[in-house]
Order: sequence, then structure tokens, then C-alpha cells
Amino acid sequence: MSERIRTYEDLLAHKEDLQQQLKEQKELIYYDLQEIKEELKPVSEAVKKISHFFVPSEDHSWLVKGTSTIVDMLLRNIFLRRSGWMIKAVVPFLVHNISSHLVAHNKNGIMRKVLTWFLKRKK
Repeated sequence: MSERIRTYEDLLAHKEDLQQQLKEQKELIYYDLQEIKEELKPVSEAVKKISHFFVPSEDHSWLVKGTSTIVDMLLRNIFLRRSGWMIKAVVPFLVHNISSHLVAHNKNGIMRKVLTWFLKRKK
């Protein structure tokens, strides 16, 4: 502050200047945050893909549940039958999470293929 405030008008002018500076600083912060978000987009995409290993899909359709059940039964009863308890605990967990995301993402295509397969079988 280079000038002293002597009158009420000086005070109002100084307040207006401070309001303008605040507005400019808020805009700068907003644009900086947008730039940071853009730079971190590849990292957030990678974290999103990695989370598919540890978090099941939020889609609870019968197709996702049925696929998860079938994959779980095949893994535990056929492929991992003679494996140790650690493998039997970890592998189905990871495969279940990954398959739930894959099926939820490709649900329409899977349904279309299954329906065309059944329609061909009837003829």
C-alpha cells in the first residue's frame, strides 16, 4: 500500500482494488488447478485401470453375477484344485474383479452374441 487512506472514498477505492486482485488470484488458481488436472490425467487413468484388480464392478446385473459365479467355480474346482490356500484365495479374487469389469463394460456385445447363438441353435 503506497498511499495512505485519508477519506472514505479512498477506502472504497482500495477495497475495490483488493476485490479485483482477489478475483484475479482466484482465476489464476482455477487455471492452475485445471492445468494440474490435465497433467495428472494419465496417472488417474492408470490408477483407474489398476483399481479394476482390487475393486469389483458396481454393475450388479445378472450377467455380471453369473459370469463371476461361473469363473469362480471353474477356478476353484478345476484350475486351482491342487493349489495352495494362498493361491486359492488371491487368484479368484483378482480374476473375479477383472472379469466383473470386463463383462460390465462389454455387456451389450455379450448379450447380442448369446442371443444370436441361441437363435441359430433353434433353427
